[in-house]
Amino acid sequence: MKVQERFLDLALGQGAVLVVGIAARDEVYLSPPWLSRAAAKRLRAGLRLLEAYLRRLILLLALKLEPELAAQNTARPAYARRRGYRSPSTFRIFNDGPAPEWHLIRRCHSPEPAHPLVPAGKLLARLSAL
Repeated sequence: MKVQERFLDLALGQGAVLVVGIAARDEVYLSPPWLSRAAAKRLRAGLRLLEAYLRRLILLLALKLEPELAAQNTARPAYARRRGYRSPSTFRIFNDGPAPEWHLIRRCHSPEPAHPLVPAGKLLARLSAL
């Protein structure tokens, strides 16, 4: 067995362990239609971790295909972009007239439920695609 085949088997095995860990954390493998906000946040973090792992794996495989690539050890500026327009230091909301009386303004929003739910379809589709 070649070294590359063992490396690929190891990398795929570690990726599978990562997927199982993400799916088992909040019982996502059961494909629930809704997730709590905290569970959705953990699932998004796991997906970002899996995507970063796969990007690095693809980069390693690309370097294996092109071993003669030369390193570019040239200095690059951290931010090569031109600085954008800076707004004035004061932020004015009301340009004309007196400021409103804040104690008379009531909040007009509906109360949020105690435990809002997030639809899990898109997140589960991303997990299955990876």
